[in-house]
Amino acid sequence: MNMDKAIQEAQRKITYVSNDDETLHAYQMREIGLSDWNSRLGDAKREGLKEGAQEGRTEALKGAARKMQVLGLSPEQIREITGLSAAELERL
Repeated sequence: MNMDKAIQEAQRKITYVSNDDETLHAYQMREIGLSDWNSRLGDAKREGLKEGAQEGRTEALKGAARKMQVLGLSPEQIREITGLSAAELERL
């Protein structure tokens, strides 16, 4: 569909919707619902990315802690360097 036809079709739909109050109200409610849905989806995506980044950092620290253990660093030194807890180090 070329741009002119797409614009004409959009104009036809706007005219149709605006001529009937009930249809206009339904259209507006749908648009609000879609906007809310997209907002929640965006929030969830950002939260998921944030959680994934944190998990990645934690896994990287655990990998570094394992190497430090192999090199003979004490648990106290490893905790000081990585910020991992004693319980997290015990689970490695």
